[in-house]
Amino acid sequence: MTRSATGIIILLVLASCACGDVVYTRDGLTYEGKVSRRDGKVVVQTEDKTIELLDDQVLHISTQQVATQPATTQPSDVTTQPSLGRWQFPLRDVRQPEVIVFSLMRSLAARPGGPARPAVRQYIRRWQIAAHDRKRNIGQQRWVAPREFIRRRQVFQRYLAEAEELYKQIKHKSAKPKGKDKPDTTAAQAKAHAKLWGAAGIWADPLLRDFLMALAWVEANNLPSAQKQFARCRTEAPHVAGFHQGYGMILLELNQPLKALEALTQALRLKPDAPAVVSLALRAAKRIPGSQTHNPIYIEAATLLRDHVAARPKKSRSDRAGGIQWLMPGKPWRVASGTLPTPPYDRLVFTQAVAVPVGPSALLVDAEAVADALEIYVRIDDRTLVPAKLRRRSSRIGRSDTTVTLTLLTLEDYVFTPVEIAPSDTLEKDQPATAHGLGRFEEMGTDLRTIDGRIATAPEGALSLTEGLIAGESAGPVFTDSGMLVGFLAAKADVEADGGGPDRLIGADELKDLLKQAQRRSFSFTRTRKKKLTKPKQAEGQTFIVHAISPEILD
Repeated sequence: MTRSATGIIILLVLASCACGDVVYTRDGLTYEGKVSRRDGKVVVQTEDKTIELLDDQVLHISTQQVATQPATTQPSDVTTQPSLGRWQFPLRDVRQPEVIVFSLMRSLAARPGGPARPAVRQYIRRWQIAAHDRKRNIGQQRWVAPREFIRRRQVFQRYLAEAEELYKQIKHKSAKPKGKDKPDTTAAQAKAHAKLWGAAGIWADPLLRDFLMALAWVEANNLPSAQKQFARCRTEAPHVAGFHQGYGMILLELNQPLKALEALTQALRLKPDAPAVVSLALRAAKRIPGSQTHNPIYIEAATLLRDHVAARPKKSRSDRAGGIQWLMPGKPWRVASGTLPTPPYDRLVFTQAVAVPVGPSALLVDAEAVADALEIYVRIDDRTLVPAKLRRRSSRIGRSDTTVTLTLLTLEDYVFTPVEIAPSDTLEKDQPATAHGLGRFEEMGTDLRTIDGRIATAPEGALSLTEGLIAGESAGPVFTDSGMLVGFLAAKADVEADGGGPDRLIGADELKDLLKQAQRRSFSFTRTRKKKLTKPKQAEGQTFIVHAISPEILD
């Protein structure tokens, strides 16, 4: 790495912390301690010794200690962060202001009085401003505006271009006659690897930055470090197939076929039409010794692979092209040797909602929670997550009221028992009813919340529920004691509205168009998937959690 490139990365990383750093070196070693700079060197003060490293030896510095709150958004008259109540979570895990706004709104609603209310309201307003300005946490509690994402994207592209040019020079030198005159390209390769590290380390979003760092380690052939990076990614975002793919690929290279098979099986469940992952999983299965073939991991994978191999499609021209095709949300990212992919989006947003089966293959769900999603998954049970698609609106079906912010999802491999609908005119006042709430963003927790209430009548005559959703929750279904669907509580996910928005019950009468469309079978999956499907499985239950992955481009 050049001295200037190293200096930029170190200054960026050290800007918001003073200790608890991890220094990664070009030869694969790591040092943890307090990092400082002295006479153009990187100095690491560990518990028992001081280590001095030249700039060219350092690939990356990762900070481990984070601040409790961003100084740039701290209200002037509040010296400590207001409590987030029983929904409290570490701020270091929050990537966007909306999550903090909703959590503070919940805290405010839970304490009807008290001297802290004005301070909490002011704090909410500060984070609402941050949400309006589209500020995002890029790690170490550094909240930046879109212009910083743009700047870092430009630096990323410059570093990447410099790395590609270095690799071209290495390739040209390597084409010279071998033997005594064979050129030594070790130093040039180290510079090229350092440039890739510079590019990966400058990406603004922490999750995609970790993934790019993992790819840079792969390019440098440092598999243990790549494994650690992929492991962090799949823990942070378990619904991204590419993270499981990378982890499994590295474990296979490290001769851990059983663990590799488990990760690759998970990738294949998320991306069923991925020939490259099928090939990797088959390789892992063949390398597992006979003594481990009774392991549940192997048995489950063998069953899944048997189905895929039977309907295995012919490889397309793109599949036969060079490089690795990474199964990232949206179109796969193809990466050739000697470079990194340029992500088509700045970051990923992970949302969720509660869905209800209203047709043999259709689920009714909050439309805003899955809007513009690259990937949508439905959780059938604790172990099963399957892809879903937005149902296309039929031209023969009338448009629903614009206030009905619900939509339909289609699953191909599963069939449902549709819930019975409770017409509004059959409901009685004070009749018991149960609703279900779930935070819009996965960072707010993935546990389903049960709400016990009674049917009531709003002043304008519309139906309502005596108990409602809380700030930040997606639209939630409401059932009678007998299990009939009353309707949906409208989402309370408006970051600028008090409490996330008004309470409103969308009754069955407003859902007629959607319910009519749900009765029609309509698949939007590929022909390959249709051929693979033999007999759909029965999914049991009245509610299912839906996970969506959407792109965000900050410009």
